[in-house]
Amino acid sequence: MAATSIDTTRLNNAITDTQNLFAVYCGVTYDNTNGVHVIAAVATVVDLCRVYSGQVLYHEVEDSIVNRFKAIALVTGRDRISPTTDSMLNPTQDTANTTPKSDRGNFRGYRSNAPGGSQPYD
Repeated sequence: MAATSIDTTRLNNAITDTQNLFAVYCGVTYDNTNGVHVIAAVATVVDLCRVYSGQVLYHEVEDSIVNRFKAIALVTGRDRISPTTDSMLNPTQDTANTTPKSDRGNFRGYRSNAPGGSQPYD
């Protein structure tokens, strides 16, 4: 059996197309330091290499490629809604191995009258 060589032209085309698909579907530039990007990119490059070498038709892998990028877009895309607040409150910083401020002794006088045990803290 003869050894096969890598078709660098098709591989480079698949890599370039994968990077472009990140911009189209996710709205971000591919980042090879982001593990989520790398996982999606490798699978997409493999799919595109199969298409470019004639092993499968594009429509056979299109759904998996598009769904892969749409899933990434939900968490990394530019159009993602970032959590924000307009609250005037400043959160207090709790320290490790201490009771949170909301559980401290100054709240012991309050009773919720919740159903359950006969003691206020049951």
